Amino acid sequence: MTSFGGSDDSQAILAERAVAFREHLDLLRTGDRSVTGPLLDVAEDLCREHDRCDAVDIARYYCSLTDAGLAHGLELDRRYERIHAELRAAGGLRDEPWYELRDRVLEGLALFARASADAEDRVPHARALSISARLVADMLEGESAEAPEDPVYVLMTARDGADRSLRIFRAAGMRKPTLEALWARGRLDRLSGDRIAARHRLEECLSEAERIGQPAWSARALEGLLRLAREAGDAQHTGRLLSRLAGVLSPEESWPLTREYAQWILQRDHAEEARVFLARHEAVGEADLVSWRLLSGNAALRSGDAEAARAHFDWLERNDAGESAVLAQASLLLELGRYEDVALELGDGGLSLGFSLRGEAQGHSILGEAELALD
Repeated sequence: MTSFGGSDDSQAILAERAVAFREHLDLLRTGDRSVTGPLLDVAEDLCREHDRCDAVDIARYYCSLTDAGLAHGLELDRRYERIHAELRAAGGLRDEPWYELRDRVLEGLALFARASADAEDRVPHARALSISARLVADMLEGESAEAPEDPVYVLMTARDGADRSLRIFRAAGMRKPTLEALWARGRLDRLSGDRIAARHRLEECLSEAERIGQPAWSARALEGLLRLAREAGDAQHTGRLLSRLAGVLSPEESWPLTREYAQWILQRDHAEEARVFLARHEAVGEADLVSWRLLSGNAALRSGDAEAARAHFDWLERNDAGESAVLAQASLLLELGRYEDVALELGDGGLSLGFSLRGEAQGHSILGEAELALD
């Protein structure tokens, strides 16, 4: 448990009580009912003096379980952690081995969710549904040659799973776990075309993250809202959101902030400014470097420097950047006026090339501009 604000002394007392709460709760979950009184007492202190009344709800939830329910829930948690450990070990990989691991983890989570659905302690079930929704959002937003055969069914199933996890977490009084489910649900809503619902979920995630002092989740929610604002062409709202995100992170510690700010500058037709900004904030991670190259190439292209753009786009092609490389080359051909070559590069907008949903949308946009120019 965390909070924010207050004196150093109050923060120290909060930290001490949070540790005591966790220790008592862990003992209760092993079947030690003698800690019930002390657990409820420290939960009441957290609620009364630190505005963390979720502690009371969580304590009451676990106290209400039978001994068998507690034992089974603990075992389910351990099984879930083994699956989740495999996911954590993958880090931020975005190459083919990662896709294979992602699919294996999703399959394992689906089996676990079915096995845990009727458990008395349903929190492990909710954890599996929530992380599955997040992984599906990652998959459908990203670039993978291994896209699902029926993305609409996968999308709807993940949205339903996120909703069910939210109901379970809330019934158990758990606030922090709801952040992942809300964030995933908002991203899935965006992918399904429901922008109003997406904004509502992401704003709810942001509000709750700020309320319980979770800056990492605040940043994720703001990044999602930024994407919606940028896609809607709302430069004013994009600027306000960027200012809020900059209050949580800095470009030096957040590639998403750098990316969103650069895209905002480009959206306002300040290509040279975007080019200079990106040169000062080069991405580090492999997956982020692909985005950096693509943005830098587009900034150079719109600044009139086709050769610099070609250098970035050639890097994407040499490093097998998938649809990013194809879209980059198509953008370059469009800028150079080689409209027929754009059609050859993209075919039907990327559909037959196995593009992601996002890639298809970008491909059709570039292809449409080329076709208009040819008419």
